Amino acid sequence: RCIHVCLFLDAWGNHLETPLIINVERNGNVLYTWKGPQECTNVGLYDDDKKNQHLYTFEKDLQVISCSINCEKTLLAISFLQTTQEEKKFLFQTVPKCLTLLIEIHPLNNVKVLKAVDSCIRVQFLYPLTDKTSWSDSCLLLISEDKYAEKLDIKTVREGDRVVCCNFLPFGLFCCG
Repeated sequence: RCIHVCLFLDAWGNHLETPLIINVERNGNVLYTWKGPQECTNVGLYDDDKKNQHLYTFEKDLQVISCSINCEKTLLAISFLQTTQEEKKFLFQTVPKCLTLLIEIHPLNNVKVLKAVDSCIRVQFLYPLTDKTSWSDSCLLLISEDKYAEKLDIKTVREGDRVVCCNFLPFGLFCCG
């Protein structure tokens, strides 16, 4: 699948000068970031219908290293590196190198910290083999540069027309090395 940068427009139809592709999901959806005004970082989705969807905005400039969205497009997992500017704010405290978040993007913007560690973490939602999707759970892998992976089962519930996180089942730890 070939995607041309000139196809990237934000949700308001503005041409994006510097989109950065972060991940291509199993179903072909492309997750990308772009810098907005006032040093904010936006996350967007380019789908099979050749439409762009704005997913989330961070109010600061971030170096995103990994992100993934679940099948239902309700949960966004994202990892980014902490900047030296943030480290200076906490002069006598240790600041983790990488922060990994789980964000409820539709319709709420609840944010849960999954990991705050000194090694880079990659995130990936697992997609089912068939098109049948379950609204009851999502499976997320957290893969560390320290050669381990954790599996997180996220239970969700449907509340009217929205899907929200209910709880997290314990991680399973897998050694990769």
